[in-house]
Amino acid sequence: MKNKKIFLALIAILIAVAVSIGIVAARVVPKVNHSLRIGQLLQPLLDAPNQGMRMAVQGTLEGKSFQVDSRIYRIREAETDYLVLERNGHAVYFANHALFLENGKAFAIGDSMKMQPEEFEELLSRIGSLFGLLDITATQTDARTTYAITVTGEQVDALLAAASLGQELPVEDLQKLELQLTEQNGVLETIVLFGGGDLKGASASVQITLSDFQVLDAGAYAIPTPVRQQAATVNPQELFSLTEDLYRLALALAPLAEQMQLDGTLELAVNCGLLQLDTRVNLADLNSASLPEADSEMLKALPEMLGWMCMEGQLRCTVEDNGYLYELVLDQGNMQDLVSMILPEVAGYADFLTEGKVQIRLENGRLESMGVSVAGKIPALITQIPVTIQAAFLFS
Repeated sequence: MKNKKIFLALIAILIAVAVSIGIVAARVVPKVNHSLRIGQLLQPLLDAPNQGMRMAVQGTLEGKSFQVDSRIYRIREAETDYLVLERNGHAVYFANHALFLENGKAFAIGDSMKMQPEEFEELLSRIGSLFGLLDITATQTDARTTYAITVTGEQVDALLAAASLGQELPVEDLQKLELQLTEQNGVLETIVLFGGGDLKGASASVQITLSDFQVLDAGAYAIPTPVRQQAATVNPQELFSLTEDLYRLALALAPLAEQMQLDGTLELAVNCGLLQLDTRVNLADLNSASLPEADSEMLKALPEMLGWMCMEGQLRCTVEDNGYLYELVLDQGNMQDLVSMILPEVAGYADFLTEGKVQIRLENGRLESMGVSVAGKIPALITQIPVTIQAAFLFS
């Protein structure tokens, strides 16, 4: 009898353990249609003509880390659909197969670019379809549920190309991604893509996080008037076409389009016979600086001029450890324009300048420095006077 009671007690314990395991299992892998639930979470965003989200990208390449944070908007205004990429308080706009800066300057989006805005517009629906096709694991913790799938093959490249819109990130050719979608209290919280592996002979990892999803009312995000006016009349076939390198540069140059206050220093050096100048000035103090031979207003406009010369010239781009170096060899007309801005007193001798170069460095997607140097020889009586003019902007 005693053995029977012990046996029944053991059965009761086993049943209790089995029930508790069943309950825990139900929390870890809820018995619901996961893909249907994910569709319910994504559908409000897919249906909304106006929406916003945050995109944070971080990773490593050969032990060196990179990080970029952006805000993405999809806006419909006056029957035109815009995709907006906002970084560091400045934005670029995509519409009608063109890219627009805040002042309305427009560029055609080159066919060679891997990162097409159309792909980003399909990113959420692409993610939803993948959750519908692949095996899903689900984990629940309190009010948060995380759904995970593993993506391989061509789908990896398609996801990365769409999700890395506007980023100068070395994330192509990864073989596998883990994709996680999390809801909390019944609301979509984050979508995270994890990847890692060998990238063209270098070890790499990347994490792309989409969060802070918003459905916006009509008019909640205003498209700048110059952009709206250009988008209504632009013909992309008549625009200068962007490559991936130029696209990266255009994003970094966006703050210059509005002549915003820049932080950093200007180093100006001139060697021209009796005219000698070697000075360093804070950009914030440029208006009050003592530069009798130069025009401070022209110097303030110089970075934008350098940027657009590079955008429209035969530019060379080199990958560096922490960013990119852009170099442009100047023609005679470019040197004439730049010397007129830097040192009007020498502008009359610009025809005798024979060498000129612009260099722009980007680091983590932002302008680190811009510089221009020109040189030549000016005839004076029976001799020639060497002349060099150098201006370098170092941004902080």
